[in-house]
Amino acid sequence: MTGTGTQNDPYIVYTWIEFSNAIITPDVYVKLGADIDLNEGTEIIQEYLRNSQSIFTIRCKAIDGDGHRLSNIYNSQSGQNGSYIFEAAYLSPGFEIKNLIFDNMILRGYRVMLFHGTVPSPGMYLTNCVFAGRLEQTGDYNGSGNSIYSFFSDESTYIRFDRCTFSLEAFMKEVYPLFGAHEIVANSQIKLSLTCRRQRTELLQNGAMLQNAVMTNSYMTAEIKSEASAADSNFLFSYGTFFSTFYFTAGFSNISNVSINGGFANTCFYDAERAGETAITNNASNSSYCHALTTAQCKDADYLRSIGYACEGGN
Repeated sequence: MTGTGTQNDPYIVYTWIEFSNAIITPDVYVKLGADIDLNEGTEIIQEYLRNSQSIFTIRCKAIDGDGHRLSNIYNSQSGQNGSYIFEAAYLSPGFEIKNLIFDNMILRGYRVMLFHGTVPSPGMYLTNCVFAGRLEQTGDYNGSGNSIYSFFSDESTYIRFDRCTFSLEAFMKEVYPLFGAHEIVANSQIKLSLTCRRQRTELLQNGAMLQNAVMTNSYMTAEIKSEASAADSNFLFSYGTFFSTFYFTAGFSNISNVSINGGFANTCFYDAERAGETAITNNASNSSYCHALTTAQCKDADYLRSIGYACEGGN
């Protein structure tokens, strides 16, 4: 490890041990000097997880991945234990992670999230990061209103994702938010394969996939499947979520109806043709801003501009 930990001379780390030791140091700046593979410390990490639900504790001021990977991030917890990457309860508001690739995350537990612990406003910033892996939530979700968990953070934690890419395979015992309250997703792209394993027809319970979040200048492409025993399952796509210049295209399996709740600030759209026989019910405020389009229209830049959508290209 080199550097002094200041903003102009950050600690530069090359191994998972150096990374772990640096980020637990209060108020320092950390930068990756190489890809870090957590497989190199599997035995030590698994022994540590016998007494902790988080792989790392963060106390530093900022982490700059410098384009490097933090890979093979594995945490599987049994019973009612949560499965987390970072314990963030000790962070100061304004913490930032940037330019880091989270590669091959595999998290399984009663609750699953990347950051555990409340971080008050203005919270944390994740900029130009990639999140790729498998997330499996096994518990009964019991959130309500604004006090909810998500796959990324604890309740009441403020996070802003900017220019991030998500490529995730997610499994939920029931609908558990991908993004939740106080989470802003801006200028980002989301590729999602989601399976809801709750064995009942009614999935409009407690939480939505996007719950009280803000989605702006972003898009989502998804495959969403229900394993409920009947084929008339309902799915709550969003609740209390604010959309601005957002579009999504999704295929649905064993889901008869998808509900959109929240609000639209300007022109948004979705691919109604890809949804197939699944009905999309839009109960959001300013619902006229949300357009149901054919696949061809979704790819037609001239058409999108004609309905008021701000786009730079045809796809």
